[in-house]
Amino acid sequence: MTKKEAIKLFSKFSIYTESELRSRELVEYEHYAKVIHIEARAMVNISGKQIIPAAIQYVERLASTLRLVREVSKTASTYAEERLLNEASALLEEIDKKREALLAQLEKSVECKSEREKAFYAYETIVPAMQELRRPCDSLETIMDKSLWPFPSYGDLLYEVSEI
Repeated sequence: MTKKEAIKLFSKFSIYTESELRSRELVEYEHYAKVIHIEARAMVNISGKQIIPAAIQYVERLASTLRLVREVSKTASTYAEERLLNEASALLEEIDKKREALLAQLEKSVECKSEREKAFYAYETIVPAMQELRRPCDSLETIMDKSLWPFPSYGDLLYEVSEI
């Protein structure tokens, strides 16, 4: 059903007038854009203030362990430490870059003129940037020391019950 057909149908049965429908549309566009904007700002803050610092600690711990093992034994395998260090370091870099990209998209959103334009910009640009930031964060969570990860895991949320 097209927009014109919907307006005609609602008007025919005196459910909404055309101006009421257009007002509702405007409110929905505004609401959607604001919710996405708030969620994206939260992602920028969480990744910058919690995930990146935790990842840095993890990388530092791995580097320290790698250095220590190499000092103690020239023949000991450091394959796992080195692989994890490289993977975590690459994910950390990717998180930082994706975070900066999302922040740039958020700052660019102020150029949108109408509520409809803001909503479509949020859907077409900000949401994909949020998904891009989430991917390396999720990957990092799977390899990072649980004690350093700043949030409960899905397993913690689903299976661990605390006694009060």
